[in-house]
Amino acid sequence: GFLAAGARIHAMDAFDAAPALRILQDERVTHSFGSDEMFRRILALTGAPKPLPHARLLGFAAFQPGWRDFAAEAEKRGLPLHGLYGSSEVQALFSIGRADAPFADRIECGGWPMSPQARVRVRDAESGDLAGPGVSGEIEIAAPSRFLGYFRNAEATAEATTADGWFRTGDIGRLREDGSFIYETRAGDAMRLGGFLVGPGEIEDELKACEGVADAQVVAVDLGTQARCAAFVIPKPGAAPQESDLIAHVRARLAGYKVPARIFFIDAFPVTDSANGVKIQRAKLRAMAMERIAAA
Repeated sequence: GFLAAGARIHAMDAFDAAPALRILQDERVTHSFGSDEMFRRILALTGAPKPLPHARLLGFAAFQPGWRDFAAEAEKRGLPLHGLYGSSEVQALFSIGRADAPFADRIECGGWPMSPQARVRVRDAESGDLAGPGVSGEIEIAAPSRFLGYFRNAEATAEATTADGWFRTGDIGRLREDGSFIYETRAGDAMRLGGFLVGPGEIEDELKACEGVADAQVVAVDLGTQARCAAFVIPKPGAAPQESDLIAHVRARLAGYKVPARIFFIDAFPVTDSANGVKIQRAKLRAMAMERIAAA
């Protein structure tokens, strides 16, 4: 896209915040794309109120908890963040939030497909039916950029492609009335609670709004024959939030099936490094939750 527009490109062999900040500032970069963690690290290196005055569009994928708060902080310092969505199978940058959208909509990962020929739909993973706006399910994509298949792996290609040629992303999201969509979570991280598909972010945001909570992660657990969710909370320094208070806060604001069965307090989440920055190991959190529940 940059080459087609005749623009100059600055490419890094591997992300490093300090040289990235120098390039963005010295070369007056207008457009850049990365993850919330990358922009977080860049912003932490400078105390300037407007560190990137030439930036016009900074597309980001959200991988870290608290990304909405970070986006609000970045907005105050002049960073025009736009939520995006992409995958190797549909080209890396498939869709992005529009500049004229309200801030809360612009930063949501997903947005509007860049190609006018691209189409997005959502399928209910349980019923197999296509879902309307506002209903969470697996995101499916048809677009000129969609891949032909996995190299020398016909079985994987067939599994990832519907009978009518749409790519099954393995991601959970929902359509919006305006034609855009919202990416919520990977299918493996989604929770089936009370018969509904639930993204952990909604519950995590409510917990992080509580006094004394620095961060939160929510995972699904099996309690006998019932699926519930459990939460891990990192308290703010010097704070001592109570499990009963946090549960009461969530119960007052969300449906009953979204209320955590247990909340555990820890110092840090288990993480792993990836090309897109540090990622939370949700599978390990699920195992930790089941172990603690069993021990209790």
